[in-house]
Amino acid sequence: RVRVDKKIAASGEAAGSGVELTPGQQAVVEADKPIAPAVQVDPVKVTAWTARRLYFEDVPLGEAASEFSRYSARTIRFEDPTLEARQITGTFDAADPEALVAFLRRYSDAHIETVDNGWVVRRK
Repeated sequence: RVRVDKKIAASGEAAGSGVELTPGQQAVVEADKPIAPAVQVDPVKVTAWTARRLYFEDVPLGEAASEFSRYSARTIRFEDPTLEARQITGTFDAADPEALVAFLRRYSDAHIETVDNGWVVRRK
């Protein structure tokens, strides 16, 4: 078990809004907000980023593409909202957005154009 507390900046004392976590739980701590209640999580999924892996489970393709843009200057832009909203499940190397593009080329009805800064995804 571990207890997460926020400190009052001026005094260094606990603010009294702490949360106790057990294995497999997570709490979100943000400035100027109370600590979010503890929730059960899959530790493999929520720590995948530490190994530069992106894990998606029923995530819209547009959201997955946005995650890749945090790790690469190359972007994946969708011109068709229905393709962008399509859900994906899978694990990818965060530094390899081309893996998602290859997946789309192989398993979807998308036309993908390579541009200077990444890819544009359109419906065929």
